[in-house]
Amino acid sequence: MGIISEGDAKAVLAPYEQELLACVEEAWKVWKGKAASLVSRPRSRWRAGIVSGLIEEQVRMRFGAMKSVHLIDKGERLLVGVESKLLLRFKKVNEKLQTSNYPTRTSRRFDNQQPLEGYADLPRLTVGYRANRLATELLEVVLVFSIGSAVKFSWPLVGAARPQQMTLPTQTANTQKTGKKRRVTAKKTQGPGQKDGSEGEQV
Repeated sequence: MGIISEGDAKAVLAPYEQELLACVEEAWKVWKGKAASLVSRPRSRWRAGIVSGLIEEQVRMRFGAMKSVHLIDKGERLLVGVESKLLLRFKKVNEKLQTSNYPTRTSRRFDNQQPLEGYADLPRLTVGYRANRLATELLEVVLVFSIGSAVKFSWPLVGAARPQQMTLPTQTANTQKTGKKRRVTAKKTQGPGQKDGSEGEQV
């Protein structure tokens, strides 16, 4: 069984993360810009197949010439071998970061990290991508290590698909530093027909 720790997986994949992310993001841009307009209401299976094919094109273009990366193309499955230490596949995932493979014997053994004839007995990780329900937005791209349906660890590929949010300082934070609260007084306005000293509407 192919087992790897989160720390070891991150160490191996750190030099490749931005290219892995770009494979999905660039494929998604092509899907949104061209392919999505071909059908008014594309079925999810058709859409997933198109996006998968576009991702494969990006993988071949970006990793095909790398000596430390080996592309394994068998049937309908393209795997990326990285430094002879682990295997990667690209798949659509749900909110629980689980794939939706049809449960064939081969897919079950693959997901369970069990040996498969013709494949090196290495840990297998998924470069998972998740879109919103209407597939109009790419929500996140995540590296996932699972055994069966159980996600053992995962981490996001930081980029345009999963932007980092900036936390702005709040008034509460500022008052904690000074120890004083700022008093805000409503401004009085003089309305038509009012005499000096009478209160108008407070803003």
